[in-house]
Amino acid sequence: MKKQLIAVVSALAMTFTSLPCVSIAAENVPKPVLQYTFDGNKQLADQNGKNELKLSGGASVTDDGNKGKGLLLDGTDGYAELPDNILSSDMTVTTWVKINKFTTWGRVFDFGTDSNQNFFFAPYSGGASRLEIKNGATVDTMDCTQETAKDWVNYAITIKGDTVSYYRNGRLIKSKSGIKDISELTNTANYIGKSHYDGDAYLSAVVDDFRVYNTALSQDEILKVMADGEINADVMLDSYAIDDEQIVTGDSITLPQADGIVWNETDNLGLINTETGAVKHNKTAETVTLVQSYGGVDREYTLYVTGSEEEPYSINIDASDRSKDVSDDMWGLFFEDINSAADGGLYAEMVQNRSFEKSDEKEGHLYNWGLYSIYKEPNRADGKYYTAENIQVKTDKPMNENNPTYITIPKGEMICNDGFYDGTEWDCDKGTSFSGMEFKNGEKYDFSVYARGEGELTVSLGIVIDEHKASFEVEPFNEAAAVIKCNSKDDWKKYSVTFTADEELESDGSGIIVTNTGDSDLDVDMVSLMPEDTYKGHGLRKDLMEQLEAMHPKFLRFPGGCAVEGQTMDTAWNWKDTIGDVSERKEMINIWNPSATEPYMMTYGLGFYEYFQMCEDLGMEPVPILNCGIACQVRSGSATDEEHLVPMDKLQPYIDDALDLIEFANGTDESNEWVQKRIQMGHKEPFNMKYIGIGNEQYGDIYFERYEEFAKQIHEKYPDINLVTTSGTASSGSSNDLAWNWANEHEELADRMDEHYYETADWFRQHAYRYDNYRRDTNTKVFLGEYASKGNAWYNALSEAAFMTGLERNADVVRMASYAPMFAKYGNTQWSAADMIWFNNSDYVLTPNYYVQSLFSNNQGNYSLPTEVKLNGIEKDDALKGGVAVGSWGTHNEFKDIRLYSGDTIGVLTPSESEEYDDEDDYNLDEEYDEDDYNLEDRGWEIGKGEWTMNKEGALVQSSDETGAICYFPYPDNRQYTLSLKARKLSGGEGFQIGVAADDALNYYRVNIGGWGNTTAKVQHIVNGVSSSSGNVAEQSYVGNVHINDNEWYDVTVEVTDDEIKAYLNDEFICSYKKPKEYGPVYSSSVYDEETGDVIVKVVNTMDSDVNIGMNVSGETVTSNIAKTTVMSGDTNLENSLDNKNAIVPKEIELTNASNNFTYNAPADSFSIIRLKTGNGGSKAYISGYEDGTFRPDSTITRAEAAAIIARCSSDFDENKMYSSNFTDVSGDEWYANYVGYATEKGYISGYDGGPFKADIDITRGELAVILSKYGSFDGDGICTEFSDVPNDYYATGYIKSLYDENIVSGYEDGTFKPDNSVTRAEAVTMMNKVLGNPIAENAENPFGDVSPNHWAYNQIITAVQGK
Repeated sequence: MKKQLIAVVSALAMTFTSLPCVSIAAENVPKPVLQYTFDGNKQLADQNGKNELKLSGGASVTDDGNKGKGLLLDGTDGYAELPDNILSSDMTVTTWVKINKFTTWGRVFDFGTDSNQNFFFAPYSGGASRLEIKNGATVDTMDCTQETAKDWVNYAITIKGDTVSYYRNGRLIKSKSGIKDISELTNTANYIGKSHYDGDAYLSAVVDDFRVYNTALSQDEILKVMADGEINADVMLDSYAIDDEQIVTGDSITLPQADGIVWNETDNLGLINTETGAVKHNKTAETVTLVQSYGGVDREYTLYVTGSEEEPYSINIDASDRSKDVSDDMWGLFFEDINSAADGGLYAEMVQNRSFEKSDEKEGHLYNWGLYSIYKEPNRADGKYYTAENIQVKTDKPMNENNPTYITIPKGEMICNDGFYDGTEWDCDKGTSFSGMEFKNGEKYDFSVYARGEGELTVSLGIVIDEHKASFEVEPFNEAAAVIKCNSKDDWKKYSVTFTADEELESDGSGIIVTNTGDSDLDVDMVSLMPEDTYKGHGLRKDLMEQLEAMHPKFLRFPGGCAVEGQTMDTAWNWKDTIGDVSERKEMINIWNPSATEPYMMTYGLGFYEYFQMCEDLGMEPVPILNCGIACQVRSGSATDEEHLVPMDKLQPYIDDALDLIEFANGTDESNEWVQKRIQMGHKEPFNMKYIGIGNEQYGDIYFERYEEFAKQIHEKYPDINLVTTSGTASSGSSNDLAWNWANEHEELADRMDEHYYETADWFRQHAYRYDNYRRDTNTKVFLGEYASKGNAWYNALSEAAFMTGLERNADVVRMASYAPMFAKYGNTQWSAADMIWFNNSDYVLTPNYYVQSLFSNNQGNYSLPTEVKLNGIEKDDALKGGVAVGSWGTHNEFKDIRLYSGDTIGVLTPSESEEYDDEDDYNLDEEYDEDDYNLEDRGWEIGKGEWTMNKEGALVQSSDETGAICYFPYPDNRQYTLSLKARKLSGGEGFQIGVAADDALNYYRVNIGGWGNTTAKVQHIVNGVSSSSGNVAEQSYVGNVHINDNEWYDVTVEVTDDEIKAYLNDEFICSYKKPKEYGPVYSSSVYDEETGDVIVKVVNTMDSDVNIGMNVSGETVTSNIAKTTVMSGDTNLENSLDNKNAIVPKEIELTNASNNFTYNAPADSFSIIRLKTGNGGSKAYISGYEDGTFRPDSTITRAEAAAIIARCSSDFDENKMYSSNFTDVSGDEWYANYVGYATEKGYISGYDGGPFKADIDITRGELAVILSKYGSFDGDGICTEFSDVPNDYYATGYIKSLYDENIVSGYEDGTFKPDNSVTRAEAVTMMNKVLGNPIAENAENPFGDVSPNHWAYNQIITAVQGK
């Protein structure tokens, strides 16, 4: 059979020519204060021949600069040091950089003095390009898309007032306002290529034309500096680009303007005014082509302009498909002691260094304790005492071996403690300090101390002002003092006293003062002060715990995090050290100490028992993470010494710790040591733990072999325990791939894979698809244990909401997820990029991220419903298409018989000896070899990298040792094809690589066959020449164990469809990749709630304009046009703060047009949750009959009973929570107190003048109308004209009308409503069922002797009593 030949000629190949440049005036650009071009005679001097750079390590001048010479930094220890004092309030840093190797946290520059005072830019920081300004407690961070290019890139960072801006190649990438004055930083160590953090990598790059200005340059000025008087047209177009393929819903768009930039609409539709950006909308959607021109070069953009008479988007939900359940443990919390989250945070202890373990026995130094003598008169003008000289730090006869340090207080000496660092800046006028205990007037505080000896301690609360830990000013309040008589001469004894704070102590700088007022010296240890009012009396800060409680979290992952791993094995968490009497728990230095503002100790007052108790209090599943015998690999790298890695033959004690923990948590055998310890601590019943995590962010073979040993022993003894393994520290890459490779082969050993990633906000928007293509056929499901978008602005939280719709849509894969970190304390953070709740010693701030997490958790549902977001009237072509390529990675290869098949057509890309084609002799090989006939370029191939030739057999030959060698064949519109070829490896350690769907030689999909040390085959996405994971191995199908032999020809076939790539080797499948669906700018997911029957829809609109969305629900009947709707929206730059806690918070709105098909107007930059009532939902029983078997339908109900019905029907009512009210006749002892408290807090019900509630009187029809209207979010405005006995000025007239309009009440036959009559039980349940939209029971068994099936309300009563 003869085959049709596709004409493939060199004309298809792209021809690259130099782009035109446009001269521009540069004379108005300010002059830099420093400029280093590395040219001329004094290569290290600035533009004035002064201020020479100091080079260190592997730093040198190279000839390979951007223009002339440049500064080469080797990435090992090379850096340059600039002059001192170069920072100013307004400034610009601009430079050219060509990265040689991506080194995590490698700095382009880092100006300052140390890691507590610095200003840096790192283009590659493990997920983002980061700008950060740190001045002690104040940290300003801005993250942008991580650098991926290894070409010359111009970076410019400007600071103008309180705004920092980042430009890449002249284009503004991001700005952030509200930063502190950078000129306040001491900067005597200013580096190019080096970090002020010792653990960070050095920059591996060439740097050229490094400039510092003492003014903020404009974008035009930056472009002029880049061009040095001449701007490349492509750079100019990049700098003033817009987003391609954007959807235009509003009345205008921004078209960047600059001299020489011209915009034109080429479709002649007249929809976009290219001068003003004004937009017109036709009735239906239109595709518009805009052309941007500069210097004779054009750039084309496609825009989709929505129609004025159609909804731009629709969301289609199949509510009948319940095939994908949502895990009961879906949304939870992660707690790690970072950012002072435990001591000085959630753990309510107020004394810092209470057991004196952070002390120096030799020097007699006690951290955070002031030492004074009351017998020395102050002789200083400020009235401060002399420091006592006789207080001794000792370790010779301690209370116990875990806490060996104590002090001896001689008679007449005093110690004082002002608590934990608070981050408040010193202000003499306000009297504020860096620390200070928070006392509340009238609140009680429990003081305790262990003492040895006979004598007297006087304890006072008072002002203890700590000026940067240098000295203390003490003012005891004698009226708040207590005298403790110590009477234990030789043994340690605990003494306690309770204080009640008065209003004098309500100020910053308060503390505790302990004075030896007796006649003899006293040994003292464990000085403690705790508020009496802690959460459920369990020692945790009540205000912070209540915010966690409001989230209704389903699990708690604890205690870390890196804290579990330890810097070394000696500093790793051991849960056994954290239980028992707090005075006997072994304190430990925190792994985050090196980057803490002050010494960071862990008292373990918040230990494993307290974590389990916390889980019980909040109804969470405990998920403890245990050390697996490996110290933190992020910090120790590949260290395998015993300090960092426990040998396998010494691992058993760590496994035993895990087995013992299961007994401590779940055991019932009271003869077991660990069960006994739990019982001794006051908890006889087991905690019923279901999960254990082995390791935190470990990876590689050293982890897998240790994990396997843990898993085998745990499963053997406790088969019901779910085990959590870990995928390392990133969303993709080697550690992640290794983990999933292992899990796919050992799925019986791991129930959950703990993934961690911290990425930019844009990454989260772009990866809402992440779990769409994960394997469904594996036992190992995803536990997203740590994630965040590196910011607490609304833009970040909105991006996380978009991403979380993907988690919910893929609830069959993602079974658990928790944001991280949970807490951050102002002034003492080690992780400031993003934290869920910020706090100080007395207050807290809920971030927009917190509210997003809370809204998902409080609207979880039981089943994830198929949910499709559709762009109406516009078809976007996102298919895989483009040219093909062949390549190698440090290997020598040959490729021949390269063919493209599309239907019955064939593209011949290399000649062949074996095939004949009609009249196409040029594609057959002559017997005589003529090199001219085998020129690659003449045949349409382009060499991207490597040494490529075509030999006499027509094979492409790659003969260099370079990595990433590629030869590319352009074919822009090629789609739906099969590529076949023969390939062999001549030498090298890898296999060979095949490219498809290629835009060019730098952007394509690579089938890497025999990659990763010649072990496997996978598909990679190459973006700008760098592998940008096309999903980790969990998203791909592959066989593994692919090895390529030397000098052996292999048949390779790659099939490319619109959304999938499949590869075969010798006709055997080896790997595939399915292109994920693109999401945004509108995102959605939905769930079905069995309890309420609600279809709960999440809608995220990331556009900066409102958008109408057609909401279409099939499979269930929406029974109420009222839908409870919660919305967050606002300026995406806003953050919540102590000064403005409510900048971005959820708000309830009334949606009144709900149905199976309705339009929802999603506000700009918004996250909405819409709860749609359906006719097939479940409902709770909310009323019962009497003990005598009757219901008494005609009896009346009381106000208390009405409150109980409302509470029981509310999904957010928590039986275990205490709700309070201020009614004079409702105490906490009555059966109805909690119901009344809940209904009052929600605003559904109120009392009478003078303060009573009158719980036992009958509720009237008018009163119930008010309550039900508020509960159902019905409009209570207006007047009721439907009933003759409801006058216009009647207090409930509007509420009665709203119930009438909703067909909930109809009145009596005589046209009256009788609003002041009592409500019967039958009437009450009928009205309530209608408000709830409950499906009415039919043919149900009758449990009541006094309710006939013929009773008018029979089915309504059965529905209310039995629920569904």
